[in-house]
Amino acid sequence: MEPAKSGPKHNGGRQWEIEHVVEQLDYWQSEDFNDKAMERWKEMEIGG
Repeated sequence: MEPAKSGPKHNGGRQWEIEHVVEQLDYWQSEDFNDKAMERWKEMEIGG
């Protein structure tokens, strides 16, 4: 086991990440974001 990975700093960072994601869910579900995401995905596929 690696107890170092589950320290307060790690949990705090994870919690912030979850809250940050929740804040942006509405934007992610909008058509504007979906269009941009599709363009980005195509660019990544071509460039990858």
